[in-house]
Amino acid sequence: MSQIKEEARELAKLIRAVVFDVDGVLTDNRVLEGASYNAKWRSYYDGQGVSLLRAIGIFVCFVTNEKGEWIQNVVKKWNDLPSSRKPENPNGWAHVTLFTGMGGDKKVVAAKSWLKEIGASFDECAAMGDDNEFN
Repeated sequence: MSQIKEEARELAKLIRAVVFDVDGVLTDNRVLEGASYNAKWRSYYDGQGVSLLRAIGIFVCFVTNEKGEWIQNVVKKWNDLPSSRKPENPNGWAHVTLFTGMGGDKKVVAAKSWLKEIGASFDECAAMGDDNEFN
């Protein structure tokens, strides 16, 4: 295995949490115009990816400037899955956290707050966005 692959593998072992933006990550950055509301495309594959992260104990958070109900409904569906942590399933997956209305520098503030809440640091966190909010 190459030196770079080995270094990447070792870094990946440290990841305990992932912070995602929504637009351009959970959606493809397209909006359906002309409707009485803004519709966006979302893939079920993304939900499977979130489930796979949660299944191995990775904490997941979405931080977005988005304010639409659709993302709240998506996160609610994930948190209502039978595999999610509930009183009747205390060993279930940790809930997905969502911060909405967080543009620009507010995204980093929200991510730091969430990481502190779960007892993790940016060194243990991967981040994905279509801009450089988390750099």
